[in-house]
Amino acid sequence: MFNYIFLLTICIILPITIARTYRDSSIDIIGGCNAKLGEFPWVGVIEFFFNTSTTHLCGATLLSPEYALTSARCVLTYFNKAGYIGHTVRFGIIDLNDTTASNNSFLDVIAHPNYVYNSSMVANDIAVIK
Repeated sequence: MFNYIFLLTICIILPITIARTYRDSSIDIIGGCNAKLGEFPWVGVIEFFFNTSTTHLCGATLLSPEYALTSARCVLTYFNKAGYIGHTVRFGIIDLNDTTASNNSFLDVIAHPNYVYNSSMVANDIAVIK
């Protein structure tokens, strides 16, 4: 009886383990493909620097040479976190570890005046950074 239960357990767990190990990531987006360097220069990443780490937390979309669109939650939440020492926004990269991309600091944040974020509601979660 023990051998039967053991074999049954192996037959159930082994396919699950193999499926997780060899998962095909190309099925995540139907018909999708990797971006080429420079293909989407208006897409950016906002990085926040803390005493002990750098965190890539939010995306941004370049609207003009001076302005970008992001979420209010992103920029308003992380400015107030303990250990915050600075931030940057980088556009047109496909590798977060790319050291050749230019780092741009933003000078001002204009969040939607009716932005609300709490445990029961998120509303008007939009901001413009300069």
